[in-house]
Amino acid sequence: MYRALRGLFQRLRSAQYALFLSLALFIAPPLQSQPVVSSPLPGAQLRGVIPIIGTTDVANFARYELSFGYDPNPTNTWFLLTDAASARVNSELYLWDTTAINDGTYMVRLRVYDAANNAQDYLLTNISVVNDAPVVPVTRAPAATATAVPPTVTPTALAIAVALPTATPVQLAIDTVDVDQPSAIAISLQPFTEALLRGVLLTGSLAVVFGAYRNLRRRYRYKALAWWRELKARSRR
Repeated sequence: MYRALRGLFQRLRSAQYALFLSLALFIAPPLQSQPVVSSPLPGAQLRGVIPIIGTTDVANFARYELSFGYDPNPTNTWFLLTDAASARVNSELYLWDTTAINDGTYMVRLRVYDAANNAQDYLLTNISVVNDAPVVPVTRAPAATATAVPPTVTPTALAIAVALPTATPVQLAIDTVDVDQPSAIAISLQPFTEALLRGVLLTGSLAVVFGAYRNLRRRYRYKALAWWRELKARSRR
């Protein structure tokens, strides 16, 4: 009888673990990435050949398109830069030669398609191409040299008056220099928020299931003990 009860409790425990695992797989699906361009940044000034860095690794990834247009773009007109079928994670999407276009303000669109041909877009706005703008070097004014004044001797007294040299202040003229924006990695907080919400839902579900399991276990345990005592009393008779 003891072995039978022990086997019953072990089966209940195994069923509990299976239920917990099923709930975890259902409530907490794997996180999905979002398309993003991490470099250059909005407001950047571009000159020459610029690598465009980003991420296209979304769920069921199929391909991505990288295009550019004028900013603002009221006619929604885009010029294709590349169309690729390889997923990228914070790596080079395209090497853009900005000398092939006129100076001005542009925007870049990253469009990612999944296997069902659904599209997700990321827009990089307010980037300036300044290839024709002159680059003014930093210039400095020459430092003035001090001139020593010989001492003056007066005939009436034994005294020497020495005039200390005066230095002319140095004027440093610095013009603005156009510097390309550095690369940076954009961090999206959306995956962390989704993970936190899934964790809260999973914890609450596990608490409900565990409470139901304890109630069922207590109820059947008392019934099993009563049955065991009755069986033992019959055997004594």
